[in-house]
Amino acid sequence: MQRDERKVALRKHKFGRPPHDYDPVRLAQPDILNRQTQLFGDTSRTAWQHIERSITSRAETESERDYNLAVAKSLYSFSIDREIVSRDRPLSVWTIGFGQSVKFWPNYISVLRADGGGRPIAEIPFHDYRLSKRLNKEARRFVFSVMHERTRALDDDLGNVELAIYQFNKAEDGSRILRRHCDRSIVLYSFDELNEMISDTYQQWFEVLEERQEQTRRTGTGGPSNPMGF
Repeated sequence: MQRDERKVALRKHKFGRPPHDYDPVRLAQPDILNRQTQLFGDTSRTAWQHIERSITSRAETESERDYNLAVAKSLYSFSIDREIVSRDRPLSVWTIGFGQSVKFWPNYISVLRADGGGRPIAEIPFHDYRLSKRLNKEARRFVFSVMHERTRALDDDLGNVELAIYQFNKAEDGSRILRRHCDRSIVLYSFDELNEMISDTYQQWFEVLEERQEQTRRTGTGGPSNPMGF
């Protein structure tokens, strides 16, 4: 966003739990993506019934269960179709300052069959399961840039690994349609540009918090007691 637009968006930011939390499917993600561990050697793909039970047991409402199962089914079908195998690879967070850190990647790398055949693709994925407020084109560029700086830029062994963002459109029948975005042909932000963007956003966030604290003093209402707002 432009700076003025971003300030407006930060003012509108509300705290609290979203209507549908996607933690159930995130916790099942290693099974969906056929994660293998070196300790026990290669194992067979986890059956859908096991994943379904796992997600159902973690969902807090029927609606949350349905939303999580819809994206899980889409990703699981894609994983089977593209013969995905995931291998452990610890990847560190990016400490961005202000007591915060970000991590748009799991601790494994996935290998999938290329669309139409050809050489398999090694990727570091990020799964954006949301229907609203999900990453737009510029936000995906930002996420790809952060992913690059904390993975490929720090490890020559990852130089040829592709970065991927998965998003899930909603079909008329309620099912979700997977769309895979990759970082090919995208001009990434530099490390310095990322730092400037993050610092500027936090500065604006502090300004918004000060506005809310002032409102609290005037009216007795306002935001959270934590001065960082988290």
